[in-house]
Amino acid sequence: MPLSDIGLIGLAVMGQNLALNIADHGFAISVYNRSTAKTTDFVAANPGTPGRITGCPSLQAFAASLKRPRKAVLLVQAGAATDAVIDDLVQVFEPGDIIIDGGNAHWLDTIRREKALKARGLRFVGSGVSGGEEGARFGPALMPGGEFSSWQEIEPIWKAIAAKVDPATGVELKGAMPGKPITGGVPCTAYIGENGAGHYVKMVHNGIEYGLMQAYAEGFDILRHAGDAHLPAAQRYDFNLADIAEVWRHGSVVGSWLLDLTASALAEDPALSQFTGHVQDSGEGRWTIEAAIAEAVPVEVLASALFARFRSRQDHTFAEKVLSAMRYKFGGHVERAAGG
Repeated sequence: MPLSDIGLIGLAVMGQNLALNIADHGFAISVYNRSTAKTTDFVAANPGTPGRITGCPSLQAFAASLKRPRKAVLLVQAGAATDAVIDDLVQVFEPGDIIIDGGNAHWLDTIRREKALKARGLRFVGSGVSGGEEGARFGPALMPGGEFSSWQEIEPIWKAIAAKVDPATGVELKGAMPGKPITGGVPCTAYIGENGAGHYVKMVHNGIEYGLMQAYAEGFDILRHAGDAHLPAAQRYDFNLADIAEVWRHGSVVGSWLLDLTASALAEDPALSQFTGHVQDSGEGRWTIEAAIAEAVPVEVLASALFARFRSRQDHTFAEKVLSAMRYKFGGHVERAAGG
């Protein structure tokens, strides 16, 4: 069987979607998951991609299926799980091969991993991936950091699978479908820098995301309470939040993909009754604040957004339900009410 251009380990939703994105652009990809059944089912469910998807029952078979220098993307849980997969993978990879961590790793972990792998002759890339499940499937923003030579090896694939923008307007090109990706435009990826630079930039990106989400959530909370009985009758409004979100999506200065997701959630359930309002933080917001403290940079908005998530675990408002709805829509984070 012909060898694959790249491999991917970790077939949760993000991993499956990124693998399909790669295959849609004509690259042959090998996939491996700790659960062999998940690998088998995924390959069986996607037989007709423009590229080729090869399922591998073991890491030995996975390594043997890849062109040299081997390239493998990891999309597994950050932290100890990532280290465990790397430890296993180095047993079957050879000097010059490239391991790419596409998860939300702490940038200092990325520096540590690159140093350890370099001592064994292996190359390591820490690449931020932004865009949630839909982005992974049809075009994410990609932020790779590591040795420049490693970037040169993955550059053709990264530029092919990244989101694309119209060079004249700067507007993202939409309309990708399974088997029919966007092929024109300027790719939303670039070499970020050495060692942990890619994950550092992704960390700050996610910190900013906390602030944006909090601003939307608070704005819709104000609108929701505009009809409260304690207000004078002449100042009360019974707003349709879904309609307002839909109006803001198009031509408004606050339009964004996050607002698109909010509009979709409000259209499905204006009260967002399926969400508890208890909002988790996934780590990157904390790391961003820690970096800001180390650099003595004031980040009042980003810090307040993080603290609002902490507060949500004790005191839920409609704003927190909006946050939960956005998190569920873009990343499948489940913060629903029982039975929701």
